[in-house]
Amino acid sequence: MASGSKDGTVKIWNLFDGRIGQTLRGHSRGIWCLKFLTKYLLCSGSYDSLIKIWNLKDGTCSRTLDSHTGPVWSIVKCDYFLVSASQDRTAIVWDLNDCDKVNRLVAHKGAIFCVDAQKDLVVTGSSDKFIKLWNIYTGECHKSVQVDQFDGVSSISMSHNHIACACKQTITLWKIGFAYSLELIREFKEHFKKIESIQILTTKWPNSELLMVSGSKDGLIKIWNNNE
Repeated sequence: MASGSKDGTVKIWNLFDGRIGQTLRGHSRGIWCLKFLTKYLLCSGSYDSLIKIWNLKDGTCSRTLDSHTGPVWSIVKCDYFLVSASQDRTAIVWDLNDCDKVNRLVAHKGAIFCVDAQKDLVVTGSSDKFIKLWNIYTGECHKSVQVDQFDGVSSISMSHNHIACACKQTITLWKIGFAYSLELIREFKEHFKKIESIQILTTKWPNSELLMVSGSKDGLIKIWNNNE
């Protein structure tokens, strides 16, 4: 297990005994997001605007990606791509084979706090209250939808042609349709403080269901079933 801290370090933990296996140092400011790329490669995004790829076999930093000009709030891996979202109002698609920049996604008018990707699509959520759907290969923005009147998007998740996004205390669930249309399926309003994280899950047995898990500043984790 890996954890990132405001002290700028990443720690690798042994789940069997709860002890720290490694402490990774290299960022100058706090860590805001982590993503395992492989069993021994870990990616970190920081308030210092840098993305670092760590080799967990020896605890060294293999690569530093430095094209953002603001804090990196979110990162996601999709096949051989890495997508990062930043305070600088852009998201960047990176090729993990050589760590080269493939596309810079530019259209939001506020910080991009969250990003997810699946197959050839990237979805971003921003403080400008919009979510945008992009082509991961070309960088083209297929669709832009304002999801809230007052609050920015704090978390987003995409799976099986559905997008879940959190704005303050509300979750909205959208379905991706023909020509990248976005249809609002349902709203969920059970949390009473800001939602910090949302994740779509799917079950395959005994019946296929679309589930969501959300975590909020109200101290609660909720599991949602859209079929109910």
